Amino acid sequence: MEFESEKQKDKYPLPETLIGEEVTFFHEAGHATMALALGLDIYAYNIAGQVSWLSSTAPESKRKIKEAKLGHMEGVVSYNSSKLKKEEDKILLAAAGVAGELVAFDHIASPTKDQLHDRRKGGFESIWDIQKVADTLANRFETGDLKETFDYVITNMSQGLELKVQNS
Repeated sequence: MEFESEKQKDKYPLPETLIGEEVTFFHEAGHATMALALGLDIYAYNIAGQVSWLSSTAPESKRKIKEAKLGHMEGVVSYNSSKLKKEEDKILLAAAGVAGELVAFDHIASPTKDQLHDRRKGGFESIWDIQKVADTLANRFETGDLKETFDYVITNMSQGLELKVQNS
């Protein structure tokens, strides 16, 4: 699979192991960025079984994520969202992943079945409802108050490194 935007290929270089997994990578990076912005601890992530990381403080139930044999276009970011308000959880579950895609590709790149999955998790009526929220988040990720966090996530996640809340 060719990287969908040559402009972004130079902006966000990814290791060879992630070639063909760009959509999944940026989608999961969007979730991780929003989780960190909301002050959540990230326990683990895994991008298509190619790049993964596990926190030393992850609960036992999350430890299998790092070694999971995920297939093409499968990814997971695990975090503790139990203290989030309903609206924050909705944005994190459904819109943050799409926001990561919008930054990287200038459009929603995930397959329809994945959009449906996120839409249901977040309680959105349509992908267009998600995009309204995701457009605002994408602007924050690309040039706004969350740019530094997004760049940190992209850098660390592409190398299988720790993701933690950054103190300002």
